[in-house]
Amino acid sequence: MTRCSIIKRIYGCTNLKDKKLSWALIGIIGLFFLLKFHLTGLRTVLGFSIFYIVPFYYMLPMLEKIERIIISVFLGLGVIPTFAFYAGAYIGLWQALVVCFVILAIAAYFVHISYQSSHKKEKTS
Repeated sequence: MTRCSIIKRIYGCTNLKDKKLSWALIGIIGLFFLLKFHLTGLRTVLGFSIFYIVPFYYMLPMLEKIERIIISVFLGLGVIPTFAFYAGAYIGLWQALVVCFVILAIAAYFVHISYQSSHKKEKTS
């Protein structure tokens, strides 16, 4: 019996590694925002995914891919505005956003590296 993640258990342990379907969905979403909101909509979607999703995606290497994406979206929606709000009280808003992104990117890098090194130690022992 294979180990299923939480999301896979809900959907019957399906194969979620179909890259063609993932890229097709990303293309459809990008095309929708491009056609509906023109270049501004496409830039917004790309900026949201890079700024809100990517740092938390790399902070959660112990989860399955789909779980990492879903949890990183909700963490990004909660944590980044909170950091930016409180940092924005002391410095400007744009500087607060940059500082927040840099701190989260550095934290994601160190979490990802520490997880990889601990995971390699478990495999060798």
